Amino acid sequence: MMPVIRSIRPRSFLTLVLIGFIAVALPLLAAILVASLQVDRLARQSEDAVYRTVQLTHGGRSLVDQLTSMERSVRQYLVLKDESRLTAYDASHAEFQGTVTYMLALQDDDGRRRELQELAERERHLFETLRGQELDPGRSDEAVAEFAQLADLARRILAEANAVVGHQVDVMREMAGQAQSFLVWQALGVVPLVAVLAVVFLTLIARPLGQLEQAIRRLGDGELYESVRVGGPRDLETLGQRLEWLRVRLLELEEEKKSFLRHVSHELKTPLTAVREGAELLADQVVGPLSPQQREVTDILHNNALRLQKLIEDLLAFSRLPEVRASEVRREPVRLDRLAESVVADHRVGALARGLRMRVSAQALTLEGDRARLRALIDNLVSNAVKYSPKGGRVDVRVGEDQDGVFLEVQDQGPGIPAQDRPRVFDAFYQGRVQPGGPVRGTGLGLAIARECAIAHGGEIRIIDEPGSGTHFRVTLPSARVTSRAP
Repeated sequence: MMPVIRSIRPRSFLTLVLIGFIAVALPLLAAILVASLQVDRLARQSEDAVYRTVQLTHGGRSLVDQLTSMERSVRQYLVLKDESRLTAYDASHAEFQGTVTYMLALQDDDGRRRELQELAERERHLFETLRGQELDPGRSDEAVAEFAQLADLARRILAEANAVVGHQVDVMREMAGQAQSFLVWQALGVVPLVAVLAVVFLTLIARPLGQLEQAIRRLGDGELYESVRVGGPRDLETLGQRLEWLRVRLLELEEEKKSFLRHVSHELKTPLTAVREGAELLADQVVGPLSPQQREVTDILHNNALRLQKLIEDLLAFSRLPEVRASEVRREPVRLDRLAESVVADHRVGALARGLRMRVSAQALTLEGDRARLRALIDNLVSNAVKYSPKGGRVDVRVGEDQDGVFLEVQDQGPGIPAQDRPRVFDAFYQGRVQPGGPVRGTGLGLAIARECAIAHGGEIRIIDEPGSGTHFRVTLPSARVTSRAP
């Protein structure tokens, strides 16, 4: 079926829709036409059968009546000697012979035709006998008695004609049943054919539209490393080619952006390091004592230098993420529980300064993955939790395994993420409506980096909706990467 589908390539999408409509409608129109012809044939045959049987029945009654009339005319002549009776007899004889001839033309049964011919021959012989002699009671009684035998034969023909009516009714009922069966089998053949044609053309119509939808979604999600291929009508193929050109152009711009970020970040790191070290030397009063106003300025320089350093490090990490997703990450055994404890330990000083309690609940798991990327993932989530937690709050870090795979959860007691911010919270450089306190502001890259690291390992990161319990992130990684569950 698929080679046939691929071979159908109309010039435009509307032409494909029109061809599909015609292809689906033609079997239905053909079925309607055949059904109409079948009903018309049945109606004509029924009309002909009814007409013949009615005429045969009427003719049979006429034969009986005409024989009775001839017998009565002959007997009246024998009694009254009225010549008009012979004239009436001659007229009844001619009418009788005409009725027989008409019935022979209608009759299609050989046995009944022979009976009619026999009746006509015997009546003709009787007529010739009676008209060929002088009619008187003595010589004509025997010939007149022949009318009774002819009347019996006519009545038998009438009874057979009446029986033909019932037979024709049975024949028409059988024909109607055959026509009904034919129409049912025709429907059983046409309906699957129409269904197959509908499926074929729905596939032809839906497949390129689905390819376009997937291509647009990938471009919208920033997945620029897979080529856009759209089959089907030529106008849709042309649209797919334009999307492929757009993908290539966006990829070039992405590469230029990454190159710019790398160059700017590297160029800024050297002078920034000098500024930060100079601020630290001033703060340590290595070059001499500082007044309170000078110390305040030094602290401002030091804090902003730290902020710039964090921003540059995040920019460098983010610029390298597409390369990590496009290629295989480095795989090595990583104790995820120990890595989480190590990251939490690095943040304990900052947490103590804010009066935060850090709690780790980790199941011993060894995972195959990129240690640096996994550490960056955990570090960004924990850093985010520490940053947004209120003073005296608590940050919970959990590592374990369930039916979905290996999970890492980080939960704080902060204000949470507003519903309107959730669709974009993992976008690069996006900063929500709620901002943490403190001198060092975020860059909007931490959660984007965490998501990219999770995707690079075949996992996902999502927000657990728990109203009134702060922010709760859950990272799920494939359990197939687990190599050991023992410490």
